[in-house]
Amino acid sequence: MSATSGFDVTSPVDGQVFAHRPYATPPEIETALGHAVRAQRCLADTALETRQELCRKLVSCLRAGEPDLSAEITWQMGRPLHFATGELDGVEERATYMIDVAAEALATRRAQRQGTLSAELHFEAAGVVLAIVPWNYPFLTAVNSVVPALVAGNAVILKPSPQAPLSGERLATAAQAAGFPDGSVQALHLKNGDTLRLVAEPRISHVVFTGSVAVGRLIGAEAGRSLTAVTLELGGNDAAYVRSDADIAATAEALAEGAFFNSGQSCCAIERIFVTRGAFADFMDAFLSAQAAWRLGDPFDQDTRLGPMVSAEAAAGLRTLIEKAEASGATPLGPEPTDGFPTPAYVPARSLLLNGEDNRILDQELFGPLACIVPVDGDDDALSRINDSDYGLTASVWTEDGNAARHIGERLEVGTVYQNCCDYLDPFLAWSGRKNSGIGLSLSALGYQQLTRPKSYHLRTTLRRPR
Repeated sequence: MSATSGFDVTSPVDGQVFAHRPYATPPEIETALGHAVRAQRCLADTALETRQELCRKLVSCLRAGEPDLSAEITWQMGRPLHFATGELDGVEERATYMIDVAAEALATRRAQRQGTLSAELHFEAAGVVLAIVPWNYPFLTAVNSVVPALVAGNAVILKPSPQAPLSGERLATAAQAAGFPDGSVQALHLKNGDTLRLVAEPRISHVVFTGSVAVGRLIGAEAGRSLTAVTLELGGNDAAYVRSDADIAATAEALAEGAFFNSGQSCCAIERIFVTRGAFADFMDAFLSAQAAWRLGDPFDQDTRLGPMVSAEAAAGLRTLIEKAEASGATPLGPEPTDGFPTPAYVPARSLLLNGEDNRILDQELFGPLACIVPVDGDDDALSRINDSDYGLTASVWTEDGNAARHIGERLEVGTVYQNCCDYLDPFLAWSGRKNSGIGLSLSALGYQQLTRPKSYHLRTTLRRPR
């Protein structure tokens, strides 16, 4: 089959073609739009309690296929199998919270005015939501928008990543098995041009995109042609600041996990670690020990903590970044890449020591198993360096002093501030970014604001003519 009519999913695990999928044709896209519009009208006329129950069933249907889903994640993007099994735990946690908070978030708000005059604020479904989903967490990133969209009465068209296309199909199948109206959730495999055309399609009411800044700008510009609302989550260059009063051993272990879990291929992965000089030597000893525990190997081996990156191309890009940083004065720490793996996508966990030099790698989104470590002189120095970034997704402060963490957090230019933790999304909290990390938000009760449209009612029950 030609590249114009379909695509292969090449597994980073063994370099073999794991799946092949055809691209949707223009008639198929048109049919999907028609089905979505009809399904959305049906959902909007369905009671909120019914939509909530359908979403609970959707999650149950997903979990019923868990062993196969976990293996598919591993084959498609390389995450070790024993970590892949945890993704649906996160799906259930987020979905359950968003379902439970919906009644409060979507409740009509009323204010009584003088006499017979009242004001009401209602929240109506946006319409058809287009969710463009990445490969790194294909179910977790999807659930952030799919479940609240359905609960609010929207229909969803999913455009999964061509590296993890089975996830979108699984979600659509689960929605159908749960009893949603036909067309409520559909997965379309699209060429880039067709994706952009769908973004600007007038029947699409909201676009949710998770991915790179460059593609996010294209999505935003295309959506602007039809004045379609967008939510753009565009990644990060997330930083950690380790103060002298931190628990150094526990901090090093947690930051190694934040940097290397999922081969560092997380939008909120730890990429820059700033350590106060008084704790620097102890931290380096502890961190390098924790880094060594992230053993690279076969992702289907239970002892493996680090699988391959998503592709040989991604791995080559990371190696080039390391080489350029080393040429500019950085010191690589950790094992050199070795042969003996099935594909070039296998990259060991490494770190870079930057001791005072101004290195361009600090400005890059690494998206791989690599952390940059820099000594700093204290709070002000750390704040200046953390905020000196085009991204602003998260930052973490590692300290036993809660007042200091809050004071530093007030000056951090990020959407989420952590103390003594990182790389976790509490669904109670809004997930949002600053600067190039995107616009809009997901999760929390506020997430429903992205997927609904307010309608105001100014009501006067009795009209008296003036005398």
